[in-house]
This record gives sequence, C-alpha cells and structure tokens, in this order.
Amino acid sequence: MHNKKLKGLMGALAICTVIVGGTFAWLGANDSVINNFKIQASEKGDIDIVEEFDKEEAEKIKTGVNVDKKVQVQNKSDYDSLIRVNIERLFKGENGNTLNNLDIEKIILNYLDGAIISESDIKLDDQGDVTNLNDVKGKWVLAENKYYYIGNVAPEGYTTQLLDIVTLDPSIASNPNYKGVAFDVIVNAESVQSTVEAITANGDTGTTNENGFGLDEVKHKNLVAALKAVVGQPSEKGNLTINPTDLNQ
Repeated sequence: MHNKKLKGLMGALAICTVIVGGTFAWLGANDSVINNFKIQASEKGDIDIVEEFDKEEAEKIKTGVNVDKKVQVQNKSDYDSLIRVNIERLFKGENGNTLNNLDIEKIILNYLDGAIISESDIKLDDQGDVTNLNDVKGKWVLAENKYYYIGNVAPEGYTTQLLDIVTLDPSIASNPNYKGVAFDVIVNAESVQSTVEAITANGDTGTTNENGFGLDEVKHKNLVAALKAVVGQPSEKGNLTINPTDLNQ
C-alpha cells in the first residue's frame, strides 16, 4: 500500500489513498475454523484508517452473526482535508483467488445508525447555498459508489464513524458453493486538501480534475454545495469514538 500524490491545479492538490482490509473465514452455520487472519496496515501517510475489528469473531464467523468492523478516518497531514471512502467486498477461494461467481451482496455491511444521509437531505436555497449545514455536517453521503464526508477535517482530526458491523447472510448456510470460502471487506479511503477546486471538475476545460474528487457539479449539486460550504468554515478535529485495533498485530 502506498500514498499516491499528484500535482494539483495550484501545485497544492493531491489525492492520498490508504487501504485496510480484514479477512473473514466461514465453514458453515455450525462449523468452526482456524484462519490465519491478516489486516493490511497502511504506510505512514496523509490519512489513516482507524479500525476496531473483532479478530477473534472474524476467525470463526458464522452466518447471521455480527462481527465488529468499526471504521473512522484520521487526517494525518498538516493541512485541512476532505475525505471519502469506498468499501469493497469479495469472496476468496483456498488459494486466495477471487470467486466472482458468488454473490457479494451476501456479505452484509451495517453502517452506524444515522451516519449516512442522501444528497436530497442537503437543502439548498434559491442561490444554491446550503440551508441546513449544521444538520448535515459530520454525515456521509453516497455518490458514485463512494461515501463523502461532510466535514473539513483538521490535521490529526477524525471523521465520524461510518461502518459498524459485518454480517454473513444466513441464507447461504445451506448453499454448498459458499462452504469453506473466506471473504474480505476492504476499506479504501482518499483525502484531498480542502479547497473548492479539489471538489469538482475543471470549469475551464470541462475535464475531470484528476488531482481532486472530480465531482460533477450538476449531477451532484447538493453534495458539491455542502462540501464547498464546509471548506469555507473553520476545520474541526472531531473525536475518536472507537477502540482502535492494532493493525500491525
């Protein structure tokens, strides 16, 4: 894993990426398993994923049982940042190969209650300004398969918690295709320096700003307005609300 830096519009913008994953193993509804669990730890960089992961439960997960996988993101840079996250799911065979024939929707991601809002929950006035910014700050909005954090995160500050627990769908208990497989839940986080330019496409050329989030200002009008609004406000430290797992264990 590495942090990727790109030259920006003003020589300042960069997307920084970090990934952390956890492997779960399952042998059936009533079986147990010994699994060599591994978490991929990030290198020291501009953002860190802070995770509370129940390793013991993940090593013997059964269908319908909840496993803690609580996730926050910390801004480790020396500048204010905007942050987004996407979460991948995949089933793996004995050799670690991805099993594309299995339904990843059977890996159920449970997000913290109230953490996610829709773009329509962000209210705009006739001038396009956000009228309920205090209500939506600290929330996550799903757009283009990524969760955008509505907040200007200060150096060493935290987002609020997004993911909470992972559950394996009980309906697969009697399906032999799932017996003996493992599955991964991979959290990918990206940050960009808190500037208006980093949020959207380049207005001069109409091309995507590859150094920022590149959000379409028309398609995601409300989300873009909210992100621009928090950029114009003082940054916030936030609080660490989970009990972090040592990713190096």
